[in-house]
Amino acid sequence: MLYQHGADLFAEDKSGMTPLHMACKNGCLDVIQFLLSKGAAVDEAAIAGRTPLLYVTFCGQDECEVYPFAPIFAPCPYVDPGGHEISRLEVAKSLLDHGANINAATADGQTVLHGAAQLGDTELMRFLVEHGANVRAIAANGDTPLHDAARQPSIEAVHYLIEQGANAHAVTTEGETVVHAACAMAGCGINNPAILAPIAQIVGTFLDLGVDVNARDATGSTVLHLLSTEVFNLMLRKGADRLAANNEGETMLELIEKDKEWDWDAEGFLKVK
Repeated sequence: MLYQHGADLFAEDKSGMTPLHMACKNGCLDVIQFLLSKGAAVDEAAIAGRTPLLYVTFCGQDECEVYPFAPIFAPCPYVDPGGHEISRLEVAKSLLDHGANINAATADGQTVLHGAAQLGDTELMRFLVEHGANVRAIAANGDTPLHDAARQPSIEAVHYLIEQGANAHAVTTEGETVVHAACAMAGCGINNPAILAPIAQIVGTFLDLGVDVNARDATGSTVLHLLSTEVFNLMLRKGADRLAANNEGETMLELIEKDKEWDWDAEGFLKVK
């Protein structure tokens, strides 16, 4: 109706957002298709360099609240204003059919494949990779889609990216390996067996690929400083150094002695008291 009365379909707000950006952000598939049919600019960048395609996987919330654990808790639904769930894949397909750049990146280097990996949306990831998305895309902080899939934690997404040539030895600017990324849930206070079990499997996959078990991040921490008992013991079996100290000079032996929940068993592995 507004269009019929002369509304500008290509108007921008102060942040560079157009109606197409807003429609993609809010999952309005019918509006997206209408705007595209009228010639809306499919690759115009708005705030933080986000193109309409990049809004398909953008949640806009804090890391610990959003993209970890989507397959289990589904924290970032993609719904239209009427509350109906919309397929991210269908929106992405519409944009790509109209020439969207599948490897467009935000100002900090995040691609739509990074976003799909953060959501653990393997179906969308497959579609994007099949249409030319770069599985080795590197953000400004060194993050790759594989880091994001590991943080999720999505076993299926991790295995798929590795099959497609993702670099399991990529390291971020903070020294974070994909194994560090897989154990990042510790920083969000998560202690759920339904999450910890896949993390152990993901860590095992990376270690089998030769990722350094004793690699340190920018804080001097090895993954042993981040772990649940299950993953911790897996790392010990793979040769992790339990005497490695972080930048504060703390070893895992010292940290565990302070912890009232953990202890060592007779074989030298960690157990819950």
